[in-house]
Amino acid sequence: MGFFIFLSIYNKKYIMKKVIKLTEKDLTRIIKRVIKENNWEKYGFNDEESFLEEYKNADEYASDLYRGIDDEITELVGYELSNFMGEINNIVIESQNKFKDEYGQFEKNEDELYNDNIDDLMKMNMNNIDMEELSAGISGIILDNLLGSKNTYYQ
Repeated sequence: MGFFIFLSIYNKKYIMKKVIKLTEKDLTRIIKRVIKENNWEKYGFNDEESFLEEYKNADEYASDLYRGIDDEITELVGYELSNFMGEINNIVIESQNKFKDEYGQFEKNEDELYNDNIDDLMKMNMNNIDMEELSAGISGIILDNLLGSKNTYYQ
């Protein structure tokens, strides 16, 4: 497979563009010449081969570190989310207990008395929390922190 390089050749009267087809071998030779012209010795190497090898190693190392960042962030978010969900569960239980302490006589649903708010509160658990609404609020908070400004996603 060849590579295409677009060259603009300037002439006082007009600009002419020409397409030149290069093979991978041609491109490699050009890159090596550019590196050589850039004086690999200034990077502390005795020869071009050792420079290229070390440069390749540096590139691979940077790639590994870059992928590692994603892995660490994913692990951190997973850990924090697990803690966060535990805290949500504690908030639900604490709210239910506060209601029981204050209005325990209305905790159970009686035939004649029915209240959606009381029923919803007492039946709330981690399985019936509106996760879409919760994730929209979390996304808004994350955007605020990333962008450094208030937005309207969760207000």
